[in-house]
Amino acid sequence: MSFTDAIDIDADEVKASVAVPKYFAAYEHKFGLPVHRPVNVKVVCDRGDRLRIETDRGAFSARGLINATGTWESPTYRTILVRTGSREGNSTRAITARPRTSPENT
Repeated sequence: MSFTDAIDIDADEVKASVAVPKYFAAYEHKFGLPVHRPVNVKVVCDRGDRLRIETDRGAFSARGLINATGTWESPTYRTILVRTGSREGNSTRAITARPRTSPENT
């Protein structure tokens, strides 16, 4: 999906703070992606081949989880579970997002 599908290409100027959320919303709508925001996650549990995610908006079951930590202006940093699968089995590990203050800090 092209970025121009979601914004007014005839405008002289488009703020990123307006254009990016519009693009995400159009993308999610076009491809039928169930994205929930904002959501406060209370618990993530490994349940074999699925994760159980308990939130303030209900409980979910998923094969994977993407954690977005907030906006660029006010990020929050949390420890999250990352789960990978392979023919040999599943692996779950906890990681903590950290601020990216320079290219070396990735």
